[in-house]
Amino acid sequence: MRHLLFIEASPRGAESWSRHRAGERLKEWGGPVLRRDTSRDAIPPVTAEWIDAAWTPEEQRTPEQRELLALSDRLWAELEQAEEIVIATPVHNFGPPVGLKAWVDQLVRAGRKAKPGMRARVFIAAGGEYSARQFVEPWLRQVLKYIGITDVEVSAEATAGRTLAA
Repeated sequence: MRHLLFIEASPRGAESWSRHRAGERLKEWGGPVLRRDTSRDAIPPVTAEWIDAAWTPEEQRTPEQRELLALSDRLWAELEQAEEIVIATPVHNFGPPVGLKAWVDQLVRAGRKAKPGMRARVFIAAGGEYSARQFVEPWLRQVLKYIGITDVEVSAEATAGRTLAA
């Protein structure tokens, strides 16, 4: 059965424009959805020890190094189950929220690639002065390309001064 991986990055919960817009894609999906809320479920930043573990050949890793990479391995397992990934994110100070950045940092590892044919749909909500000068879209396109996802569709919306009730 087809799975969709839904990455939610806004701390605004039900008031989030990006989640609202991504919800339209989720309704169309019609299959199982695995949700990961990077604003609610904290993802730790990478450390020097994590980097050393990631660059150590798998067969040479210590039990401690395997534990350091356990979350990264779980995130990869989630991605590998999916046929499509949907990312819903606001823009924070021209860039991604810290939770989304931490998710990317745990996910991107040399030699790890998504299965061929995987698609990504990105929904970006940017308010005020950020809407025309945000770096989330090119950053996410580069990240997704690096892990092997080149079929990427982005919808960016200026949301300053608007509420979901409008």
